[in-house]
Amino acid sequence: METPDIEFQDEANTLNFQSASDKFYNVLQNDLPEFTQLFTNPEKQHMMFYAALRSIDGLKDNKTKLAVYLRSIGVKHKMLGLTHYHMEIGRNAFEQAIFAGGKDLTHDQRQFYIDSFSQIEKNMGF
Repeated sequence: METPDIEFQDEANTLNFQSASDKFYNVLQNDLPEFTQLFTNPEKQHMMFYAALRSIDGLKDNKTKLAVYLRSIGVKHKMLGLTHYHMEIGRNAFEQAIFAGGKDLTHDQRQFYIDSFSQIEKNMGF
């Protein structure tokens, strides 16, 4: 899916949010055939994912606020009816996205994002 360029630049040695977001939705489209039915506005979803990654990154030094934010994402996705199956596919897409957008990140930096996804799953009861 082509999305409009986002106006702010990603900093060096951080996650490339645009590349990660592109990869996430490409993997979902390939691995989750009903993807297009889940999202009525794919461009909006893409922008929301991008913004969520930036928010997670921005909260990495404030564990309390990060936990609250990740809890809110988990609650929202649970209310939307996402199942364990969806989250397994989402985890794969998320991990591929982090590796695609984080080629210059250290293992620990990548793990921070993956752990954030795990926290979202935990907040959903998975």
